[in-house]
Amino acid sequence: MARKINLNKLIEKMNKRFPEGSLSEIEKARYLYIELGKLLKFDINYISSSERKSEDVYWREVDFDNIDRSEFICRQISDMYAELLKRAGVSAESVWKPMLGDDDDFDPTFRHKY
Repeated sequence: MARKINLNKLIEKMNKRFPEGSLSEIEKARYLYIELGKLLKFDINYISSSERKSEDVYWREVDFDNIDRSEFICRQISDMYAELLKRAGVSAESVWKPMLGDDDDFDPTFRHKY
């Protein structure tokens, strides 16, 4: 089993390393992006021959207070990062980017979240 990821601990680590008020929002965002990225890897089960398996991976929700694995795709990573930033006091949200078609034309293989 993968090591648990605690978003609040990442913020605590940042606050211990840098004096309070010494980082701008963009500096906090960059620091937390790098630290979160060290803990994550791409879920290769998303790219499979099974459309059903890909759908299951794509729509899997993240319990931000109980992250017990390290493999995710863009959708979960974006949501996790946005939550991490919000907890650190940085205004953030994850957004959809349609790759083909329009917003009403959903096919997760052609859509990206960042």
